[in-house]
Amino acid sequence: MKSPPDQPVPAPQGGARHSVRADGWPKENGAQETDAPYPTNLDELTGLPGFGTWRGVYVFVFGSFILWVALLFVLTRIFS
Repeated sequence: MKSPPDQPVPAPQGGARHSVRADGWPKENGAQETDAPYPTNLDELTGLPGFGTWRGVYVFVFGSFILWVALLFVLTRIFS
């Protein structure tokens, strides 16, 4: 596919999904359009498998902490 001479061909992003506008060209501001309830900026992506945003990482870490505290409490009550 040839690009018009007035618009440069954008460089591919590693592993990122690209959104294409109705005129067939990707957005130039770095934002990506998804079906998510709120837009995801490329700066928010983690690069971790299974985690799309840093919010997901924080929720996972906090949930893991709560799980370990609950396990320590339950196991202490059982074995004491």
